[in-house]
Order: sequence, then C-alpha cells, then structure tokens
Amino acid sequence: MAYEDFDLKGDCGTEENYLSPFELTLSTWRTMCSRYRKQDVKANRDISDNVSARDYETYFPIFRGKCDRCGKRFTDFLPPTLGRINCKKAHNNNNVGACCELCNKSRGDGDMEEDMLQFKLR
Repeated sequence: MAYEDFDLKGDCGTEENYLSPFELTLSTWRTMCSRYRKQDVKANRDISDNVSARDYETYFPIFRGKCDRCGKRFTDFLPPTLGRINCKKAHNNNNVGACCELCNKSRGDGDMEEDMLQFKLR
C-alpha cells in the first residue's frame, strides 16, 4: 500500500493552520447584532433579549475559538456567526452558539443530533 503511514486523524497541514484567527471588532459585532435583530423581527420572534453591543466582551473570546459544530478554527476565511439552537426562538444569549458561516448556512430546522452527524461527515 502506497500510503500505509498516512494517519486519517493526523494534522494534514490544512489551510486553516496558516490563516490568521478571526478578530472581532466592536463595529463588526454591532453590524452582526443589527442583522440578527432584523432577521428576528422579520420572522416575528421576540427580540426583547436579543444579543446586542453590550454582549461584545462575552463573544470576543468565543469568536477567537472554534466552531461548535464542525470544530474548525474561526478565521477571516471562515468567519464566526451565531447559530440559533432553537430556530423558532430569537438570537439571545440562551439560544445561540458560535458556529462558522458554512455550518450556520447548512443547518436546517431539523434535529440537532442529525445536523451534527451531517457536519461531521463533511
């Protein structure tokens, strides 16, 4: 076998390892919060406790980490978003997790365990 020493679980030197980590600025956070609020208003969700500029210090270190769903590190190429846990509820601190843009867009309104399995298979 030509690749007998290949380790599927090893570090393959992916592009992610060479990109700078995502840096959340207050301006970017305010823009994100505004977009989440607009989404929730449009969907007629209760926005009384939505994430806001006052939550910046909470999410700054979280957005320097990894996606809750696929485990990839956030970078400018793979930016973080707030994915709602329960899609029927608004973007508030009790209903969101930090996930990459790709995972957030690909998640359906289905079962979270099923979605997690699909993310792992990507």
